[in-house]
Parts: sequence; structure tokens; C-alpha cells
Amino acid sequence: MLHGRVVMLLVVLVAVAVSIGAADKPDPADAMFDGAYLYSRSCDDCHGDKGEGVTLFGPPLAGDVFVTSSGPDAIGYVINNGRKYRDKMYPEYSGMPKFQFITGGELRALIDHLTGPLQETDTKAGS
Repeated sequence: MLHGRVVMLLVVLVAVAVSIGAADKPDPADAMFDGAYLYSRSCDDCHGDKGEGVTLFGPPLAGDVFVTSSGPDAIGYVINNGRKYRDKMYPEYSGMPKFQFITGGELRALIDHLTGPLQETDTKAGS
């Protein structure tokens, strides 16, 4: 039972960190369909600026097999519905919260960034 409480606490902390990180980033209207901007606003706090991952919060997305081999519908489903408990691919991470507010063109732009430019970043050299 204690393990379940720890996991729930970590999920809540991730959601709070995401909310705080999003509040620090301006929301310019011209960036609404900019995948890199959307990634920086909603994803990089847990998955890193370059998709390198953040220990205990989010696995690397750069080079991730799910991201590189799944279609947009599957990736969008995970973004909108999150992953927790037995659905998690990486047990060492707390799980992914739901991002149901990312829809339509924004979701498509984010997926395009995840499967395109984010996969081209060099996470090993720290650049």
C-alpha cells in the first residue's frame, strides 16, 4: 500500500512541476501550432529539453522505440490519456499524466516535433 501512495505522490508532483513549468513559458498566439514550442511548454520538464529524459520523471523520447515506430494515433493517445500502472513502458518512472488539453492542430504539431526534429537532436554530446 505504501508503494501505491509513493507512486501517486510522484504523479502529483509531476503534474505540479508541469503546471509550474508551463506557467513560466509565455503563450504567444503565433506559436500555437509550433511543435517545438508545445514540447517546451508541456513536455520538456519531464522528458528534457532535447528528449534526453529526466531521472524518475520521464524517460528519454529521443531514440525511443515507441516514438520512432508508432503512428500518430498511438502517440496522440498516450499524450491525451497518459500512462500509469500496468500500462507504463518504463516501471522506474512515475507514469505520464493526461494532457487532454492538447488536441487538434496542436496535437499534430507536437507529434510531428516528437517524431521529426526531436529525433534529430544529439543528446549524447550535450548540444
